[in-house]
Amino acid sequence: MRTVNLVSTTAGFAAPPLNPTIRRCKGHEEQRSCERAQRPFRRTLCLAMLILVPAAEARDKTYATGQLVKVTMSDIVIPLNLPPLCQNCVALQWPLPLGVNYLFEIKQDDIAYVVACVSKAKKSYAADWIIHDPVEYRVEKDKLFLKRANGKELRLGLLTRTRNAKLEPTTPVSSQTAPQKSARLMIPDCH
Repeated sequence: MRTVNLVSTTAGFAAPPLNPTIRRCKGHEEQRSCERAQRPFRRTLCLAMLILVPAAEARDKTYATGQLVKVTMSDIVIPLNLPPLCQNCVALQWPLPLGVNYLFEIKQDDIAYVVACVSKAKKSYAADWIIHDPVEYRVEKDKLFLKRANGKELRLGLLTRTRNAKLEPTTPVSSQTAPQKSARLMIPDCH
């Protein structure tokens, strides 16, 4: 069996190989032996990934408590226009249902969140909550995760985040500022 270590040279001096297990294999039989030599390394790498990935996913999820102000459901329907089949016939317009859009409004102290998701299946997420009850949620970038009664989370897209400035009676009207808003266009699927 012939193996050659990969060696880098600089100015005529031989440097030690970066990884002594790296070998260049020639021939069919040597290729098999190289693959067998790399199997324990692959198994170790796979085990390390299986251990590290769930540990990275298991972050400490801290929830804030707010009040559910409003839940709105609306059907997403696109009209399908069919041309007339004869000269004296009328064109048909057929509604094509695409799903349900859920819009939630949550308030905590002086911040109001408007969040939404789209469900292609006709599942009623609105029935999981009662208006004006406290709800637990967490915000992560442009998403809001609303904790359901069964402990799972409903992922919603953050449309607006508004701070309601508490107005003092001595403040003139001209110095009042508009509430801050940040709009997001991506509305995720309800999960």
